[in-house]
Amino acid sequence: MMQYATSNSNLEEMEDEFEEQMRRRYGDPSSGKKHTSHHGNKTNRAIAQEQIQNAEEKRSQSAEERIFQVLAHFPEFQNKDLEDRYIDDYLNWLKKCFESKKLEMEPKKDFEIRFDHSSSRGGQNVNKVETAARVTHVITNLQVKNEEYSDQSDNRKEAFKLLLEKLKQHLVDWKEYLGIKSINEVSRYDILELMEQALLETKRI
Repeated sequence: MMQYATSNSNLEEMEDEFEEQMRRRYGDPSSGKKHTSHHGNKTNRAIAQEQIQNAEEKRSQSAEERIFQVLAHFPEFQNKDLEDRYIDDYLNWLKKCFESKKLEMEPKKDFEIRFDHSSSRGGQNVNKVETAARVTHVITNLQVKNEEYSDQSDNRKEAFKLLLEKLKQHLVDWKEYLGIKSINEVSRYDILELMEQALLETKRI
């Protein structure tokens, strides 16, 4: 499992906070003696580092699981060339986002919007008119449907807003999953391998 990089300053702050908690719990160590806890011969600093590492591993694993959920819902292609092109577009999008450090998008090209009848309560007019909005990000196949409002435009705006939040979270997940590794080191074959793992995980569920 790849580790998520933590700055030294953040590490020291967490270690100091942990040591302060240990002092409150077990009292101040006597002068000239190295203070140890009930964890055996481990010092408080070593325990803090271990806890931070465990937290990072859990965070990275959670990020990996969320990435799997996205990859498992990629479109199915009968043609291998089309699948390769789709994965290349996805990977290039990731690299552009990491390079610019922001969510890269072309609204007219990267999104599809569909309207259909709302299934929510709201009177006859709501169900007769296609007020529900479904917005799909073509590159990731992430989509959001919103039917909260009786107005088609309001539902479209809300669905788009929620989808952008999903996309930003997806980029954060990749950052945590990669750790100190660069996105430029990830190839199409790495994505294909992750897709296979994602499908296996989905079948287990």
